Amino acid sequence: MVTRTALMALMRDVFESPKEAEKWWRAPHPMLNGRSPAATARSQRGAEQVRDILISLRFGGVV
Repeated sequence: MVTRTALMALMRDVFESPKEAEKWWRAPHPMLNGRSPAATARSQRGAEQVRDILISLRFGGVV
């Protein structure tokens, strides 16, 4: 199960500042069909998608 706490921890690892993380969290994302990560993560499947994007960003994958 992917929790919001786990997603927040990943965002801290990926983004240089809380402001950048917050901007990403609320902005529409093309890999989420134009929905924001915040809106998408409300469901478990959505949270998994958001986690996968964050992991790709963290390790230099193309997103």
